[in-house]
Amino acid sequence: MDTSADIGLFMAMSYPSSDADQAVCAAALSTIEQTEQITSMDHLDVVLLATHPQWCNAFLTATEQKQLAAAVAKAPASMFVEVGQSIRWKDARDHLEQRGAIKVDHSSTAQPIAGTDALVTIKATFPRGVDGIVALALKAVDRVRSIRAKAITATQEQEQILAKFRQEAKSSGLAVA
Repeated sequence: MDTSADIGLFMAMSYPSSDADQAVCAAALSTIEQTEQITSMDHLDVVLLATHPQWCNAFLTATEQKQLAAAVAKAPASMFVEVGQSIRWKDARDHLEQRGAIKVDHSSTAQPIAGTDALVTIKATFPRGVDGIVALALKAVDRVRSIRAKAITATQEQEQILAKFRQEAKSSGLAVA
């Protein structure tokens, strides 16, 4: 009997099982609420930036960095994870889809995510205080897109962060260019 498969199934069924999982779900829903629709890759990037403010800082202006510091102070501490610790983004996305808060178009390689009528009601069941960080993470993702499109040059720090994003995308099953 494969007990590792049983444990994996139990963990998936018990998601969200921690305060960090709850905060990731809140950030995931805030992202959809603020964008209406977003690709899964961009969604993952926003949630990674929101849960790692030090990474987000690398893509923000000095004024936005000050705004981020204020937003971090208002957010639940459980939202911030250590570098190398998984945010379990795919588990969050799957959970929110199963609850009916979001729709994911699995027929497209971009797997766009959109909110449903239940998004606001379901978001209210998760921690508050993440909207400000998510708004700034969305600004940072605009710069990430520009770097990926070669419209602007990345710093060495930004390149290192983007390499971590690619690893997380691969482990989440997203198509990485």
